[in-house]
Amino acid sequence: MTMLDDLLERALLLSAFFILFSPDSLFACQSGKLSKPVTVKFVYDGDTLYLKDQRKIRIIGIDTPEMGWHGKVQEPYAAEATEALRELLYQHHNQVRLQIGKDAYDRYGRQLAHVFLPDGTNISEWMLLRGFATTLFIPPNLKYLNCYVKAEQKAQNQQINIWKQKKFNLHVADLLDKDYTGYVRLVAKVDSIKRNKRSIMINLRGGIRIKINQSNLHYFKSIHFDSLAGKRISVTGLIRKHGKFRTINVKHPVYFHVI
Repeated sequence: MTMLDDLLERALLLSAFFILFSPDSLFACQSGKLSKPVTVKFVYDGDTLYLKDQRKIRIIGIDTPEMGWHGKVQEPYAAEATEALRELLYQHHNQVRLQIGKDAYDRYGRQLAHVFLPDGTNISEWMLLRGFATTLFIPPNLKYLNCYVKAEQKAQNQQINIWKQKKFNLHVADLLDKDYTGYVRLVAKVDSIKRNKRSIMINLRGGIRIKINQSNLHYFKSIHFDSLAGKRISVTGLIRKHGKFRTINVKHPVYFHVI
């Protein structure tokens, strides 16, 4: 086994440890208190619904491939994810029940909610288990976090649907294409850490940096940032280009581990 293979294996084992042995992961995605049944009029894509009462619902906890509305390029498995959700809802007469998030609306005016079928099935968990979605956690809407991560890990291990794609493999930052942007799972070595009043910047070998905003730092209490230089980490998120920098904005430690 090469050093690179060993590093990737350690990152995967560490990720599995956090999922399987986190206390909350011993429980299913329980529903708690839900709204009265409401009717879905239209499914935009695998994570967005339009209700008969004219509310647009963004499902909490998941991100599915883009369908390509408004001139955007349709991503692989977008149609499959959308059709799977449409068929699932059709089987239940397009009836759902909602659990509104702590943050009730996003910047586009969509209502944020965990969505359940009448029989209690959690739709986010259902989509994750079938490999039609990745987890997406935006504080403070973190309910069912461990349950959703566990569902995602099962689909990863089975390499079904979106997880068949090369870009969803675990990559080494040094070897990643220098122009790549988008979703990525990385292992990398930390070069340096910089702090300012608004955020912490973790500069990785390979020309990528991790940004953690001050408003989310209280979630990272177990991580000693000042001692990270020279250490290996694993990180999951979206690489976005800002000027000459490629940045992953990490909002919760579920996406960031010291190897």
